[in-house]
Amino acid sequence: MQSNPSKCPLATAIHIGIWVGLSAGAVDGLLNLLVHGRSPVGLLYLGLGFSVVALPAWILFWFVWFVIMAPISRRAGWDGVATALGVAYGCLAGFVAAILTGILPPVSTPGYSFALNLVLLGWLIPLLAVISGIGVFHMYGLVRDRPRMLLLLLAAHLAAPAALASTGLSLWFLTSSYFNSPDSPTLAVAAVGSGSFLLFAAVGWVALRIRWTRPVLVAFAVVMVVLPWMFLREWHHGIRAPTPPGELAPRHVFLIVVDTLRSDMLSCYGSDEVSTPHIDSLAADGVLFTHAMSPAPWTLPAMASIMTGVSPLVHRATGMYDRIPDELKTMAEYLGDSGYHTGAIGNNALLGAPVGIHQGFDDFFWYPVPIFRKSLGGLLLTQCSTKYFGDEVSTERLANLALDWIDNHAKQPFFLWWHVFDPHLPYTPPKRYLPSGETPDPEVGLSVDLDLMQDIRKGILVPDDNRQRWIRRLYESEVRYVDEQVGRLVARIKELGIYDEALIILTSDHGEEFWEHGGFEHGHTLYNEQLHVPLIVKLPRGSPAERCETLVCTQNILPTVLDLCNVAHDPESLSGSSLRPHWQDNRPSLANEPIYATGMLYYQEREALFFNSLKYIHALQDEQDELYDMNTDPGEKHSLIPGNPEGLSEARAILRAIREKAQMLRVRHGVMERSEDDAVSRNRTSLLKSLGYL
Repeated sequence: MQSNPSKCPLATAIHIGIWVGLSAGAVDGLLNLLVHGRSPVGLLYLGLGFSVVALPAWILFWFVWFVIMAPISRRAGWDGVATALGVAYGCLAGFVAAILTGILPPVSTPGYSFALNLVLLGWLIPLLAVISGIGVFHMYGLVRDRPRMLLLLLAAHLAAPAALASTGLSLWFLTSSYFNSPDSPTLAVAAVGSGSFLLFAAVGWVALRIRWTRPVLVAFAVVMVVLPWMFLREWHHGIRAPTPPGELAPRHVFLIVVDTLRSDMLSCYGSDEVSTPHIDSLAADGVLFTHAMSPAPWTLPAMASIMTGVSPLVHRATGMYDRIPDELKTMAEYLGDSGYHTGAIGNNALLGAPVGIHQGFDDFFWYPVPIFRKSLGGLLLTQCSTKYFGDEVSTERLANLALDWIDNHAKQPFFLWWHVFDPHLPYTPPKRYLPSGETPDPEVGLSVDLDLMQDIRKGILVPDDNRQRWIRRLYESEVRYVDEQVGRLVARIKELGIYDEALIILTSDHGEEFWEHGGFEHGHTLYNEQLHVPLIVKLPRGSPAERCETLVCTQNILPTVLDLCNVAHDPESLSGSSLRPHWQDNRPSLANEPIYATGMLYYQEREALFFNSLKYIHALQDEQDELYDMNTDPGEKHSLIPGNPEGLSEARAILRAIREKAQMLRVRHGVMERSEDDAVSRNRTSLLKSLGYL
């Protein structure tokens, strides 16, 4: 039986269109959940991806139906609802096919022919349309004569986009440059609450006409209130009313981390090959620590110690799939509770929200964005807004983002962590920073990509001395590039008139090996080329340039910041102590405290201990020991074992004491087990592969 197409109910058309959009978004999200797993922030972007897929699908349906098919249906005398359903499922099938093109390897993998892709899409679209059409016509037959059931379906499909809209509204408030005051979280929550109420009221106006739908509406109300709050919790990490920092505390705190930066690559540390005038200028205004060591040879454990002030033995985030325990308070949480607006802008796939380092940040702009990159929604988000959803970012762009952020927050106390990925592999410096007068190696060219790195690591390519030298030159070129971006950042701080009173700390998470011990890159040894990093502290309100020769560790950065910012904390809860005594005029005679390092990314776990001008390295699996005199053998080429049994005995005794203290701190903080998440593990594996670690 055919119905008059001109009397096709508007409510039914709305219902069908929204159903198309929601179905397309659901397919995109569910398929990617199966393929990629999930992570806390990934769920936020999944919701956004859902929205940006659902809206175009809904618009496509309305365009095809009202502009093309409705007139044809009226003239041909077709059933209006049935025709609308056919259009809906044709649109849905097309969207599902587009979604699958980014997920199915035969479609998305280069190397498969264009003809094969066309064949796959050619049969996939009609097949999906036929299968889904059978199901929807069956559903339509059940409800076409039951208007209350049809209205219930309409209410259900209106409730879901209402919740998505309120979530998108909350994200807009939290990322908009128009809301930079400390009250913006409150405004966001108010907007989400009012938006959810209004949208739900519109649904209720329709659905409450049906007596028995009230329990269903209550369930929708719960979803619409809880969903935005879940996303707000993941994005903003709570609402607080902080106490303003004290008068003597610096109003602006900068932590600049240059990934994979060896200290001997800076001219202020004595490099003759690389000129870094901007970092040198910063060092000339502050304290330069000549012997700063990282507590780990790769990013996660090193940054976890910088941000929490505890040893890797305490936070235990030393493995590929570990995360920072929630029980540990971070630098951002300390400063945020003390009145600072906290922001992080950086690039390193091994950091970010999934590992817990985002704790306490009001603004957290991190690259690559933890998005489902093969989803249609993820693609649309990336194309629409590279600022918030871009997958790749250059150091120059990171500097631009930092400059904008500083401009927007200069009038309020803030803490900014700016983390640049260069000069980490791959070495791809802009051409203007390449050394002049040198001929590139023909095998390497103008960059060291991840494939070349893997060939070197596997022994497929064994670089000779000239090739090793050129690879090092590419690294040095990236250091020059980073130095210029640091200069731009410092120049803007000066332009805004906040440089003199600012606390600025520049350091690195770890170093890089260039075959000093037969290897390349980092994460595989505890020798100094991987642990010795720059540490420059530019103090507020000016101080003469100073060089500190004392051996220190970057895990001392947190207690130093808390000390200088007058932030209340318990020094006994941290592994390190403030560095302030090292530059005070009345400073005492300071002895080198033992420095502990561990956390291998490759091979068996090792521990290193710096003490009394000696360095001890212990392998946990084969129990091999090494002992070096740092005064006479800084390159760690000639072990003193077995010729120095006294030094070996002292090292083992100090190690026992350090382990006992770490155990006490773990108990104190409630960190008794390694923090690992199955979803984080799955995502981290793909990230490590993309970076060439696996």
